[in-house]
Amino acid sequence: MFGFMENSRDQNLLFLVAPNLTLFRELPYVEPALGSSLVTGGLKHAHIPTTYVDLNLKFNILHDKKTLLATSTLQYLQKWRHIIKTRKETLPSDLDTVLNKAVEFIGSFSYSAIAISLNRVTVFHDVFESSFGFITLLCRRLKNKSDQKIILGGQILNIIGAHNIKKALDQSQDHPYDYLFFGDGAIALPILVNTDFDTDKLTEHVKHTGELFIHGKEWTLVDGEELSNTTTDTETVLRSKLLNITPSYDIVNGSHYTTSFAKILPQTPCKNHWQEAEIAIYPYKFMYGCSHKCAFCKEANNPLIAKPAKVVVDILERYVNEKGIKNFLFLNSQINFSQKYVEEFCSEIIKRRLNIQYSDSACFRNLSKDVCSLLRESGCIKLWFGLESPIERILKLINKQLSIDEALRGIINAHDAGIWICVNIIVGFPHETDEEFNELCSFIRTYSDIVNCWGFSSLELHHNTPMFNDPDAYGIIIDHKYSREDNIYGYAFSETRGLEWKARETKALEREELLNSLVTPYKHKIMSNDYLIFALYQCLHDKPSVVMELNKYIKSLKQLMDVHDVAHWLRYKSIYGFDSSNYFNKNAALYNKHG
Repeated sequence: MFGFMENSRDQNLLFLVAPNLTLFRELPYVEPALGSSLVTGGLKHAHIPTTYVDLNLKFNILHDKKTLLATSTLQYLQKWRHIIKTRKETLPSDLDTVLNKAVEFIGSFSYSAIAISLNRVTVFHDVFESSFGFITLLCRRLKNKSDQKIILGGQILNIIGAHNIKKALDQSQDHPYDYLFFGDGAIALPILVNTDFDTDKLTEHVKHTGELFIHGKEWTLVDGEELSNTTTDTETVLRSKLLNITPSYDIVNGSHYTTSFAKILPQTPCKNHWQEAEIAIYPYKFMYGCSHKCAFCKEANNPLIAKPAKVVVDILERYVNEKGIKNFLFLNSQINFSQKYVEEFCSEIIKRRLNIQYSDSACFRNLSKDVCSLLRESGCIKLWFGLESPIERILKLINKQLSIDEALRGIINAHDAGIWICVNIIVGFPHETDEEFNELCSFIRTYSDIVNCWGFSSLELHHNTPMFNDPDAYGIIIDHKYSREDNIYGYAFSETRGLEWKARETKALEREELLNSLVTPYKHKIMSNDYLIFALYQCLHDKPSVVMELNKYIKSLKQLMDVHDVAHWLRYKSIYGFDSSNYFNKNAALYNKHG
């Protein structure tokens, strides 16, 4: 059994968040990365001195309203296999310049090893590959300057795949990095660092080939315990361990997360104090899994586990008092999975007068008027609901265990309490009729005054979901596995005695597009922006005032700017069909006037 060792050497780990979207465009703001902050929280828990730096923040500043890398350069970076195999090559000049600036910036820190986290912030493979290609070149330059160990990890590595990376490295004369983590680094990285990078001290079930360290999916190292997923529910054990780690936001350049809407979207003149109010939103997750067993959902087989409500509020209180954090993006599945839990959680926040704002996801159970009032009083300003469909047949088919009347009561109660309402809808369920789709459209039109933003998508079939495991019960025939260009993986399926998979998919995508046309797409994208909603609530406090001010604001924007451009600019993950440098050129007068 191998556990955490006392840190016996003079070391400082430099932990970097790899640039991803900022390679492609300037962003209106940069959001802290929860995965990276969990890993640094694990390092802090293991008493490993760590300097935490977000390169996305640095790169966003480097843009300075101009294009950082040309399209051809980004296309070059996507060829990471070629980059790994090719030791010496003349690089595009813009890439060479950015790499030099990155190396110079990293060189300003003192460190004995570097860990780099490649976070997944979008679904597009182009971003994954460009980020990995860039980091490979950056690591190579860092290796040329010193022999400190370099460790890579993060979701992008898992998506690209250990086999693909290993194959490319086998054909390379050098390894730009020493260790690659495929799995969760929050638990395993501190163990590696505390061995002083002596892999002989690691268990035999951790794969190690030469200088390539692979934390394999089939084995999860948890505080030195080896857990085989053939005998133990490793996912639940791992999630339980992650709940015990508090994300660290001790980020050296973290002050740049703070912005204002006057900077994000300048208006001439700036007439409203909420536009000048400083805003930064920090992610936090204190529960995993789901209490529902929806037929299509990948979480259907994962039990809901949650950190005790009082412990969560203890952590929030430390964030407020020690870091000055006031705005939180909770990334849970059901803040109200238990009435006792949500009441205790809200009451503790209110009792301690934390004066925070937060958003989260909720189910329609345990959503009485009193619970909604408590949520709002504790600082909840925005909730996402997974309704999926207002059609009773479909709700029953997918085992939603919900009636539309119950859903409407929850929506109305939350609305009356002053909470911003967001609802997810899915189209393309098996044997969905034209009549049912028309009923869905009518539902959206009827409740769009209460529901402030909608999320529309078409049904995806995933492995090991109830629908996948028992297709006959849902009237479907699984056809083949697919991978779309936007990196969404799933299984194509036909309807039993119904539409073949291609016709069914085409109809579902057409219906998704029709739903989007019902809600004025540009306005909808603006109204769903977290930073805008948080800034408005921070200053105006109540929903009627927020709605009134937001409508006025959008109207004034239409007189100043192309609101379709505004919607793309605010859409944090929008990289296709939008050029941030062109956006700034078109609106140069506004931005220059506001500085």
